[in-house]
Amino acid sequence: MKAFIQVMLAVAFTAIVSVSVFADKDKVKKEITFADDTTVNGTMVKAGDYELKFDEQTGEMNIMRGHKVVAKATARVETQTAKARNTEYRIVSNELVSVTLGGSNKQLVLSSSSTSGSQ
Repeated sequence: MKAFIQVMLAVAFTAIVSVSVFADKDKVKKEITFADDTTVNGTMVKAGDYELKFDEQTGEMNIMRGHKVVAKATARVETQTAKARNTEYRIVSNELVSVTLGGSNKQLVLSSSSTSGSQ
């Protein structure tokens, strides 16, 4: 009976771990360091170390310091031809434009924060 309980606990633990792995499959966490003050979707982010969290399902990207969300943006995933060695970001006119994820072939391209009403 004791062996049966141990086997059942092992099976339950494996099932829980499998579910948590699949649940986080579409979520990305990366460390990012801004050398200079940078604007992310209209929010000024001071130079320093942050954590980038991205949810592929919703397209929501958060720049976090500790447990506090410092800036939010919407981004889409573009697949690159080769894997990037390091996480890199692209800034144009002090505005974060994209983040290439180190160790993958994914690039997060931020939606434009400045939209025009006329076409």
